[in-house]
Amino acid sequence: MTQMSFQRPKYLECDYESLTANYGKFTAQPFERGFAVTVGNALRRILLSSIPARPSLPSASRGSCTNSPRSPGSSRTSRTSCST
Repeated sequence: MTQMSFQRPKYLECDYESLTANYGKFTAQPFERGFAVTVGNALRRILLSSIPARPSLPSASRGSCTNSPRSPGSSRTSRTSCST
């Protein structure tokens, strides 16, 4: 079996002038063709997963009415449902 060589980035730099607790700019190059997109997506997923957030919960409003239209040709023009 032939072992293929993998080109690793030779240049990795951190911009220390703009580095804060919430921001950092990093540069790495060169990447093999298409590999930069893979690394970028992985970093995006890691960063998004570290953001604290509350889960969205379904909500129901009380005292509201909704009108849902009936199909054309039906004898009733609308159907109303109210929650109390």
